[in-house]
Amino acid sequence: MAKRLNRCLLYSVLVATLNGCERSPTKPDKNPINLAETYSLAGKAYDAQNWTDSEKHYTTLAQNAPGEAEPWFKLGNIYARTSRPELALQAYQETLVRDPRHAKAWHNMAVLQLRNAGKSFSELEKLVDSDDPLYAKSIKIQNAIDELVN
Repeated sequence: MAKRLNRCLLYSVLVATLNGCERSPTKPDKNPINLAETYSLAGKAYDAQNWTDSEKHYTTLAQNAPGEAEPWFKLGNIYARTSRPELALQAYQETLVRDPRHAKAWHNMAVLQLRNAGKSFSELEKLVDSDDPLYAKSIKIQNAIDELVN
């Protein structure tokens, strides 16, 4: 009798515990992403140089197709064209994580880095006296960078 009472008590506790657990309802995606359509919209906006819409679509693609390099590459280009070089560098690096052989990403990243170096040399020229050896050297390097990237 005691065993049966213990089993009933255990069963009652188990049922009460399970009934007390709320299950969070599974929420279906509000709007499932159609990747092919989003790629098409992104490409059209990009070709039209509509940077706001193309950024929105390529960001959606980067989030929903995380292994793809191309959305990150396009985002890098968009950021570079909209004067956000730090974001562009990050996007090109994300491209290279996904495709280390993406030659255009390497090229564009290097150009941005050279431009940033050029800005540093330009600032250096403002800070040092014209008779300082660094002044002539910074002008020479700045000119070489300008020739490379412009």
